[in-house]
Amino acid sequence: MRGKRPEDGGAGHLAGRAGRWLRRRLRKALFRVLPRRSIYRRVRSPEFYSRDYFDRKKDPLRESGYGEALTYREEFREVAVVARDLFRPTRVLDVGCAKGYQVLALRREGVEAWGIDISDYAVSEAPAEVEPYLKVEEYRKVHFPDGYFDLVLALEVLEHIPPTQIREVVRELRRLTSRWIWASIPCYGANPYGPDGCLEGKVQPERINYYRKHVVDLASFRHLVRDIEGYPIHGHLIAASFDWWTALFTSLGFLRRGDMEGEINRRLGPAAEGAWNCLVFEKVREDSPAIGEPVRLSGEDFRPGENGTWTAALPAVPGGIHRLDIQLWVQWMNWRKPDEDRLLSVKCSSPREDMVYGLRLVNYGEARRRKSGRSLEVEMTLACPAETEVRVEVAMADESRVQPVGSSLGGVVPDPSPAPQEPV
Repeated sequence: MRGKRPEDGGAGHLAGRAGRWLRRRLRKALFRVLPRRSIYRRVRSPEFYSRDYFDRKKDPLRESGYGEALTYREEFREVAVVARDLFRPTRVLDVGCAKGYQVLALRREGVEAWGIDISDYAVSEAPAEVEPYLKVEEYRKVHFPDGYFDLVLALEVLEHIPPTQIREVVRELRRLTSRWIWASIPCYGANPYGPDGCLEGKVQPERINYYRKHVVDLASFRHLVRDIEGYPIHGHLIAASFDWWTALFTSLGFLRRGDMEGEINRRLGPAAEGAWNCLVFEKVREDSPAIGEPVRLSGEDFRPGENGTWTAALPAVPGGIHRLDIQLWVQWMNWRKPDEDRLLSVKCSSPREDMVYGLRLVNYGEARRRKSGRSLEVEMTLACPAETEVRVEVAMADESRVQPVGSSLGGVVPDPSPAPQEPV
């Protein structure tokens, strides 16, 4: 080192490390007092998803989601082959396409594919072969026409959307697709169609036991895993259960296709291993004929089962999007439960339970607001692809005692515009 003593270099190195440590501490302290909206704006900005996010060396304590230079990998080809064989699409949109390698893999398999991403950096780094087919777009307002795509891919992207905006984004995806959405989303909780999710890496370690004891479908923002600078790790702003995502999509006129998910979990390596939590949703047409006379069930039509469940059957429900109202009698509720804990769920599925036509989750906070005396009314969206029998299951999440006393199918579909309640 010409003209420089070794101890000077060492002092400079220590000063640099001290400066970086101090900056991280200040940013982390600032994060603690900033409102969530400020964090959401930062994590949803193109600047967050820059070279530092995509291409620097892996540091598990920071926000990078890749940890190496993002290049073409075998998983992209596997997804393209499964998508081509299972969905047989004519045109595919990859939402959150990053550098476009999934679009490249699809086009190499003979599928017309396009991609959108909010990151200017990622799109600018795309291979020249797919550069004309990638756009920098905000996911809530995409320039393609209605129903332009047979299949919309949302692979490891929806968890990056704030809970206050996710409904608007899924509604836009519904507009873009003529039939299918294939999403892979890090989830926790039980999954009847493939590997269960896990809490590790999503919820802070000291909170995991709480989430194992309590049925909480949407993790509180303050419980998310954060990096050393205070940002949610990998930029993940939503940590939620499989049921939460199913309830969101079905409320917007989709049905969940467990049979298709089973095929993906069998054929796709990362899904079979549980590294990817794959969900498949099919769009149900809104212009199907409405039900004439409401279909009604009485309390006697619901049969009690094990672990606080009640089941009934709705015969010959026509295809389309309908409203289902459930009237419940509250015998007893545990008033000491936190608002975010689940009280009950109402699940409408096919007789074989391989398709979910609708799922409604009710937590204690909502139940307390909506309960009138001992009566609790719950409305939900039911989306059926064709005339079918529907299995209705009301399930309690804990020791509270709530009994269905009747239901009515028909009428106007509830307005799906409000964002889901977000725990603080």
